[in-house]
Amino acid sequence: MGGSFSTMSTSDLLIVGSTIATSVLIIGLLIKNGNFSKKNNPNYGRKPFPRIVKILPFNWFNGWANWKSGIYKGKDLKSEIAYLGHQAIEVNNECAVIRSNGWLYVGKCVGGLIFGLILILGAGQLSKDYLEYRGWGGGFCSVFEVVEDEYVLAYRNEYDKSVADFFKREVCIIKRVLADQKKYNTINKKVVYFLGSSYWSQYLTVIGFLSFLFLLLAKAPPPLVFDRKKRLIYTQYKGKLYISDWDKAFYTVRYTYQAYSIGFELFHLNKKGEWEVRWFTIAGHHYFGELCEFLMAHKAINSDRSHAMRAWLILYMEKGELAVHPVLPFKGILDYMTPRQEQLDDDIDQQVEDLLAKMGEAPGEAEKVRTPSKEIQQLLKRNNDLDLYDILSEKNLAKYIALRDAKVNEKG
Repeated sequence: MGGSFSTMSTSDLLIVGSTIATSVLIIGLLIKNGNFSKKNNPNYGRKPFPRIVKILPFNWFNGWANWKSGIYKGKDLKSEIAYLGHQAIEVNNECAVIRSNGWLYVGKCVGGLIFGLILILGAGQLSKDYLEYRGWGGGFCSVFEVVEDEYVLAYRNEYDKSVADFFKREVCIIKRVLADQKKYNTINKKVVYFLGSSYWSQYLTVIGFLSFLFLLLAKAPPPLVFDRKKRLIYTQYKGKLYISDWDKAFYTVRYTYQAYSIGFELFHLNKKGEWEVRWFTIAGHHYFGELCEFLMAHKAINSDRSHAMRAWLILYMEKGELAVHPVLPFKGILDYMTPRQEQLDDDIDQQVEDLLAKMGEAPGEAEKVRTPSKEIQQLLKRNNDLDLYDILSEKNLAKYIALRDAKVNEKG
């Protein structure tokens, strides 16, 4: 395993070179397209209103739209159906509990692809090295001592062709270099050796594995609660309660990779008695299991999906659970990639009651609307006409019916 990149085969060098070149090309095209710049691309902004002209290098990954609007009047509602998808995790006539933080799921999706590729490249090369080692029938590691500025063999460790001995031999070689006081007698020389050696496959494997593990274990934040009874939106962030009056809440859109979503302006009452603003998004990612022609044709799972989300929330808050689609009965890949979920405090309802008792009402900067826009009036004249037969496969539809019947039997 010793040596340098010069020992790599032509095919290995082509793989590494093409990977680097492709990455540079993609980043260059994104920069040219203005995806990393607020100044060049008016669709992206750090916070929704007011917009600033300052360039934000990584704005593409967390950019908010440069506007904010009232829920019932302001931005036109352009949706033929009301659809929230997997983001609804609990729905009843009292409240709807919705996944929050679209960026987390985007990070898991994009990060999973990137670090998964790194892991595959590293593990692939590591496997190739092991097969070569196995072909030799094993190997050995000679350990030397420096006597009168000359190397003298101290002992030699022999290793068989097992995987365990393959790694033991690597550890022995590493220890030998770290202990060498002649050829590698300075920290700089040791660093140069390890950076310039063929250990890159181990580096990629470790980096890819640890990064992928971090993504897997990263907790989803507490959900957003849409309370029909009190007409509130609330959640928690770092243990603090954030809340808004539904009828006076501003909303906007957050643009991230495959996760265009709707976000709301919520408030926290700080120790000074002042309202602190923070924006929270519904998790906007879609699932491979819910991709279908019907939803695509009605723009419910693409960049315009915020309209379908807004329609679902309005129908739910005004008419209740029977007016909207229920919690969907199947899981997507990101459910399995996010097994850990932060929960709201057990006494969250009491915290809300105490805050309302203290302040008299929930905060909100938008003007309360007496007459909604024409599009919303039309939406409210009908219940949600989304049929689960249109969006669920036979397998998932059967699963939903079984769960529904089980709940009915439990109540009975």
